[in-house]
Amino acid sequence: MSLTPRDEVIAVINGERDYQQAKWGDAPHSPLEFLVYMRDYIEEAMHLCSRNSDALIGDQVLGSIRKVTTLGVACMEQHGAPARRTLETILGGPQR
Repeated sequence: MSLTPRDEVIAVINGERDYQQAKWGDAPHSPLEFLVYMRDYIEEAMHLCSRNSDALIGDQVLGSIRKVTTLGVACMEQHGAPARRTLETILGGPQR
């Protein structure tokens, strides 16, 4: 297993996002629609995994993960990207 630096991962996601926009445009979708598309790609990848060895389908599965991740990015572009809220933020300071 090799690790890919985060900046390279982000570049791949940006490239996929550019591809998606060129292919599909900026048609609005609800968060539920994005989840349906994401689930479809996840189920496709799981189907491949259940019937093939990792060596045969590794790149295909990672391609599905790239698509799912980028669909999440597209959803947040359309509907907002709320930052993670920590327990400290929610409760107003460090807890003892």
